[in-house]
Amino acid sequence: MRKIMLFLCLVCCNYYVNAQICKAPYHIVVIGSSTAAGMGATLNHGWVALYTLYLKGINIHYQVDNLAVGGYTTYNLCPTGFVPPPSRPLPDTNHNITRALSLHPDAIIINLPTNDVGRNYTLTEQQDNYKRMISAATAQGVKVWVTTTQPRNAYNAAQIAALKAMRDWTISYFGNKSIDFWTGLAASNDSIRQMYSYGDGTHLNDAGHQLLYTRVVNSNIPDTLCNRDSSSGIVSGDSSFLKTMMVPNPAQESCRIAGLTSGNHLVKIYDLSGRLVYINRQFRMGSSIAVGAWAKGMYVIVVDGVKQQLKLIKE
Repeated sequence: MRKIMLFLCLVCCNYYVNAQICKAPYHIVVIGSSTAAGMGATLNHGWVALYTLYLKGINIHYQVDNLAVGGYTTYNLCPTGFVPPPSRPLPDTNHNITRALSLHPDAIIINLPTNDVGRNYTLTEQQDNYKRMISAATAQGVKVWVTTTQPRNAYNAAQIAALKAMRDWTISYFGNKSIDFWTGLAASNDSIRQMYSYGDGTHLNDAGHQLLYTRVVNSNIPDTLCNRDSSSGIVSGDSSFLKTMMVPNPAQESCRIAGLTSGNHLVKIYDLSGRLVYINRQFRMGSSIAVGAWAKGMYVIVVDGVKQQLKLIKE
């Protein structure tokens, strides 16, 4: 069965990779609790591991960092410096939204299925904590996708109602940035369907993680990021680079990166097939890039260290 599931995963990966138009590499960070950490799945079969495999099938230069820790709640992931109410945990500065943003990602995925409800945190508490996290990411121009709650066994009626209320709020509040981790996993009594259960009443088995993985793939994060880059000459999570741009743009023979800080920079340029067409490990302010021999089209420029991404149109 394990070999069959891995085969199906690879088939799905190939299908989605072939359907993917934009193949520019991006950096995604996952924060959350035990499900994102892969609990219940066999080695390399957690949904984050499967999604990483899928992304690297698009472009080997994709980067995925998984900061998830089992047992964590929205309070653990709040921005550094936030002071929670009494009896609530402090943000974990090694695994929270602030830590995720410090890695300069293009996108963040938050996966917190049931722990807040299990600790009887109110809906308002949970929602306010999500808003704090989103506010921190928005301030740095980073897009965030949020998964819904998941079914769980042995919860009382009030807790089940709270899980479903948070599910509905997540979908309503985050819209196309929400990812449905409930539908199909829940039995008629709102417990975990046996075919997806790891057996502890909380976590999912390989088949369950496979289902979560397909939901994340269907959220089209790479396409959303690529559309962002296609409509804007610059996307940055570092305010010191907000004026960075390619000039001239479009370019015919040569161009440079205006607005760089002093010192050496690692610069990589990819075409939309994901092929690396240029790399300079000691790129400096004022350096010129010869593009005369390049094919016409759009190129994605990555400045290492801040994950600065720009676009260049070659005419």
